[in-house]
Amino acid sequence: DARHVPDRSRDGRLQRAQIYSAFVSLKLGMDILSRENVTVDSLMGHGGIFKDKGIAQQYLADALKTSITCMSTASETLAPTPEGVVGFDLYAANFKEAIHA
Repeated sequence: DARHVPDRSRDGRLQRAQIYSAFVSLKLGMDILSRENVTVDSLMGHGGIFKDKGIAQQYLADALKTSITCMSTASETLAPTPEGVVGFDLYAANFKEAIHA
């Protein structure tokens, strides 16, 4: 129906899923390093995925449970949020279950 207003919240969920899928392999690798007692205090992000200020940066902080600084916003470091960590952990658990199926 051409008169139907698009569901913008659905668009946001789709965009978040795309970013999560870019970071989930990194998360799984970092989990392996964590089991080997490797700790990370913070990471620096750069490149196209971090072009929109704060979006991918926050999702990566939540995914890795560590602070992320981006080169274009070096003075701004985003820390993980509890709700973001829970959301990414659920995504990662579903991803791990799917690849082991």
